[in-house]
Order: sequence, then structure tokens, then C-alpha cells
Amino acid sequence: GFFDIPVDNLYAEPAVLKWIRENISEWRNCTIVSPDAGGAKRLLSAGATRVYAILTHGIFSGPAISRINNACFEAVVVTNTIPQEDKMKHCSKIQ
Repeated sequence: GFFDIPVDNLYAEPAVLKWIRENISEWRNCTIVSPDAGGAKRLLSAGATRVYAILTHGIFSGPAISRINNACFEAVVVTNTIPQEDKMKHCSKIQ
């Protein structure tokens, strides 16, 4: 393989489900869809009241922060596989 050291497989699903249950009051009535750059706008046009982006690895390079700040996402939820403290200072949507 790629590594000469022991590794553990970690799964984000439990953390993501916990966040959804704790932060989306009507989580039993929400719909989860696959990622797409224009999908958030289409969801809102189709009647969605809020759209969240949930990511495993947030690699926010180039104009990503500006794009997130201007996007129609309620929040961009990301795991801690990559430290985000600096990015969070510039984008209140990142959680």
C-alpha cells in the first residue's frame, strides 16, 4: 500500500448524523442529496427552505471562501480531518 505505518479507518457518518440530529430541527423530514455546484440553487428553486453542505475533507483553496460566503448555503459543515480554524475566521458559514 501507500503507508509503512499502522493506520485506522475512520468513518465520518456517525459524526455527520450527530450534527444533523442536533442542528436540523426537522431532520426526520429532510432530504439528503449528492453534491453539485448548482444543486443548492436548484433545491431552493424547487421549494427547499434551507440547504447545507456537509463535507468530509474541506480543502478550501483559491477563491473557495469567497464562493462559500456568497453561496446560498445555510452552513458548510466539515469534519476535522483538515484543520479549519483559520478558514473559519474568514467564513462564518464553516462549522
